[in-house]
Amino acid sequence: MSIENNVIMGRRPGISNTERLFRAEIARKLLAQIGAKRGARTKAAATLGVCKQAMSLYLNEKATPGSEVLRRACLLWNLSFEVEGTVVNSSSFRQLAPQPPRPVQLSLPKAISEMKNQQLTVKVLRKGPTSVDLEVSIDFKRAV
Repeated sequence: MSIENNVIMGRRPGISNTERLFRAEIARKLLAQIGAKRGARTKAAATLGVCKQAMSLYLNEKATPGSEVLRRACLLWNLSFEVEGTVVNSSSFRQLAPQPPRPVQLSLPKAISEMKNQQLTVKVLRKGPTSVDLEVSIDFKRAV
């Protein structure tokens, strides 16, 4: 069958029947986990570390999540996916040892980095998937 015939019949070339079944299984399980509440998809996308558009593609069976997204879904929500006898669950992925958080490198303006006799305190208020809110305090001490 040629590519033109596949397109005419409504099938996109390059996607196997197994892939279609896998996408349907993923969409069904994710929708059951996420629910239909307002903002649930956005929250689930942030939890998995993907954008809202990617989550929409997964839920509408237009794209297949990568292995890292599947791993996170399996671990966070204890999900398993089965297509044609193949099961994908949290034990399907290599367990990685927890990594310590990387220190954040901040480039401070020259005026701050050259200050003397002060105390600089940085406190992390909130960590998001793509941002961090910080509270920065500078205490100046007079030279005696």
